[in-house]
Order: sequence, then structure tokens, then C-alpha cells
Amino acid sequence: MLTYLRQFGALGNGVANLLTIMTTNWPVVMSGVLSIVAVYWTYTYEWIQQPRVYVAACVFLFLLWTYIAFRTLRAFRHGVRVKPEPEYKYCLSTQGFQLIIDPTSTDKAFALGFAFINAGNWPVRFRVEEFRLMIDDRTCPDPEKKIEMILPRVGGRIIRSGGFKKEILKDKKNGTLDVTVIYGPPEGKFMRRYTFKTKLLFEFRQDEKGNISVGIGEELIKEEEEDI
Repeated sequence: MLTYLRQFGALGNGVANLLTIMTTNWPVVMSGVLSIVAVYWTYTYEWIQQPRVYVAACVFLFLLWTYIAFRTLRAFRHGVRVKPEPEYKYCLSTQGFQLIIDPTSTDKAFALGFAFINAGNWPVRFRVEEFRLMIDDRTCPDPEKKIEMILPRVGGRIIRSGGFKKEILKDKKNGTLDVTVIYGPPEGKFMRRYTFKTKLLFEFRQDEKGNISVGIGEELIKEEEEDI
């Protein structure tokens, strides 16, 4: 029967090999599988070698790449507009402290400024949610209205505390500073919250002429940003 089937060419040979696989042990089965693969590989290779297959493939590729070329040339006639997406993460960058001393004042002899810049590529609108400076057991009153403004690209601002009385302008003083700022696009909702907390050490010195200077040390506790 197998000899009869093999008379029908590649198809008959494949059926004969399949029957051989079904009626023999595993070594013979694997041989049959490999022979089927070889038969169909040879048949496919011979089919590809036919001239009509080459002509059809060449015509298809020619039409395909001609279509792509026309679409590309047509696209060059129209301008392409690219609108960058604003990115507001980690825009605020601290720039240190500013110390303000006025020994002639009784109630506002000392104040601290906290400087930062907009390090992003877009203007931002920010609001100071908290700015609390403690020096020993003293603190300055919170402002009646929260600070809110537009900060241009690479622009800087300084947030100043309220004034402290003249009696603190001596010796060493320990303090803490807590800052919370929210910011986002100039028009729209606030998107990010910046939190800064640090310990401070003030050292007030007075020379022979009565001039007062101050040095400051810092121990950062927390600085982080998060989405609102």
C-alpha cells in the first residue's frame, strides 16, 4: 500500500510517511517526521524557484515601495507641527537662605529669607501653603493671606519670614524651618507639592563697635516632592 501511495508524487509520499509513523516505534517515527519536513521543504523551495513566483513577488514589492515613496514625497509638502508637552516635575530648586538683620528695630530685628528658582522649562504658578520658622521657643505670625504668584522660567523668588524681636540677636539659637509649596501650570490646577524641613543653628556675634553679624548652620530633615 505504501508503494502504491508513493506513486502520487509529493502528496502521496507524505501520506505514506504519515502511515509509517503511525505503525512504527519512536525512532522510526522521528525519521518519518524528518522525512516529511524534508519533502515539504523541497516542494516549497521548488515552488519558489518558479519564474512566475519571482515575477509576482517583484511586482508586489515594486508597487509597495512606489506607494511608500509617493506618500513620503506628498508628506514633505505639508509642514509638521510639534507641540511639546509641559513637564512640571521637580521644577523648584532651593538656592539657600537670606539673613536680614536690623539692630535698630525692636520688633523686626531679624528675618529669614528662603530662596528658590524655577528650574523647569515652563512658567509655573505656586502658592506657599506653609512657611513656619521657629527660633528656640519663638515663632513669627503667619501671613494673613497665602503667597501666590507666577514664577517664570529660570526665575527666582525669596520667601521671607515675619520679624523677630531684637532680644534674639545674641549667642547661639536653635531653630527649625518648615516649608510647603504647591505649584502647577499658570492656568489650571496645582499638580505638585514641594516639602522642605530643616534644623537651623544661628550664631549671633557682636564686634567692638556694636555691629551684629550672624552665621547659620543647617541640618536637612526632609526634602521631597509628590503629586497632588
